[in-house]
Amino acid sequence: MRGYDPGAAFVRLPARRFGLTTLSIVIPAYNEQARLPALFAALAADADAAVDEAGMELVEALIVDDGSSDRTAAMLREAAAENPRLVPVRAYEENRGKGAAFAAGVERARGEYVLLADVDLSTPLGELPNLELLPAGVLPPNPAELLEAPALDVMLRSLLQDGRKTLVIDAAPLLPVADAQILLNKPAVDASVIVAPPATATGATST
Repeated sequence: MRGYDPGAAFVRLPARRFGLTTLSIVIPAYNEQARLPALFAALAADADAAVDEAGMELVEALIVDDGSSDRTAAMLREAAAENPRLVPVRAYEENRGKGAAFAAGVERARGEYVLLADVDLSTPLGELPNLELLPAGVLPPNPAELLEAPALDVMLRSLLQDGRKTLVIDAAPLLPVADAQILLNKPAVDASVIVAPPATATGATST
């Protein structure tokens, strides 16, 4: 899963089937001195239990300072002194945005899987056990037809019928925007998020 890592989202790999899997949490922070205390408290109180219930082992929570000008950096250092699994990251000095912060955190993550989250934990860590990872197999000869196949609708409804809210499909997109739109047309799909490195995006250039 390292390198191209579409599993950089909420995932679940039950320990009874796949063995214990390690997880890193990556959280960007820009001038977040007001909200960091609540994040530190939530990580201390809920993170281990939520990750353990999902059949995984939490190895670290990387909080990436996205060029903050307030006390964010100092607060991260102080919190890390009390929590050895809280890892402050400051890969650059200027503000570059959430995407750059996520990339810096994922690059340094040691877990087999990476959970991307926000400082306010808008999706609570307690949701982690309710989310499933559908691992990718070998791509068929015409992979674009797979997303449009009626059988995919049946499979999605079956997987989501027991109340799970999110299904993470671990497969490299062919055309990220087009693939997301096809999935959104499925009756069982309320939202679609594609996580991919820039080079996979249509018309992307490298510098």
